Amino acid sequence: MRPMKDLRHYFTHFKSLGGVQSILRSHLSEENLHDIPASLAVFFDDPDASSREDGFRVDSLGWSGWTSIAQARRAFCRSEGSRLSHTVIFHDLWGLAFLADLAPCQYRIGAIHSHWPGLEYQLTQVGPWLDGVFCDSQAIAEVAMERVPHLKEGRAIHLPVPIQTFPEVLSRHRPPLAHRPIRLGFVGRVDHEQKRVERFVPLLAALDHSGLDYTMEFLGSGNAEEHLKKILGKRKKVTFHGRQSEMPIGAFLHNGIASFTRATLREAHWQCRKHSMRAASRSTPASTLVAIVWFRKSIRMGSTRRKIMQALRRRFLN
Repeated sequence: MRPMKDLRHYFTHFKSLGGVQSILRSHLSEENLHDIPASLAVFFDDPDASSREDGFRVDSLGWSGWTSIAQARRAFCRSEGSRLSHTVIFHDLWGLAFLADLAPCQYRIGAIHSHWPGLEYQLTQVGPWLDGVFCDSQAIAEVAMERVPHLKEGRAIHLPVPIQTFPEVLSRHRPPLAHRPIRLGFVGRVDHEQKRVERFVPLLAALDHSGLDYTMEFLGSGNAEEHLKKILGKRKKVTFHGRQSEMPIGAFLHNGIASFTRATLREAHWQCRKHSMRAASRSTPASTLVAIVWFRKSIRMGSTRRKIMQALRRRFLN
């Protein structure tokens, strides 16, 4: 196999917290370790944020919500027009529809990190530009092959999401659960359609009904944040931190927080999170971690409540 001459990633942001940002950092770090000359261009970060970190280059184009497509194309052409990349990767296909012709390359790849609303239409729209795609699940890869017929098997693949297990150093400093509330947390975009955060409403109602002492913290923002605040915001047990671009996740998990992960209907990361939580539970006391996972198949809410309470009682009351 010939060495790759140049690999260029494209995405919207890099300096903020997010699942795709974490995956990008993992890809770029690994590529650097294997001597692949990889770099990243981000569309909306501050242009002063351009830097070299961890062995890879990050360039920021400095777009804003007021940037028109014509302005974006001119800025992209100034930044990328003189490059001749071996392979370019458009993460979540962002910008591919109006920038693809301005990115000279040998191969053009799409990275699909979730099954977002409208993905099928978007694949039909940008399919002719794609030489291949990698996806977070086999189900998404099959959607890509169906919508882009020239992507035969092998050109649309499931690339497993890298995970980082719970840092062992935190487990040594977590206070015991006895005589204090159970701390629960959600980290991510507070969104209905993809994150299904409305499921926390019946969950917390079930916890209230059980009499368990708990606190619930949300780290993130999104279109469902105000709706949740109206329903849950008056409870002293619930805290909304909003979006914290610089807050280390480790600090959020410190002091014995029990992190609830839940499967969304559209995103594939849940399965990797489930395995991550299992790995974490092997390095922390059994009673300090709860992982409750909702699956794609619909289940009755009464059954959900029973399963939640059984899991909580096994971990914290027995």
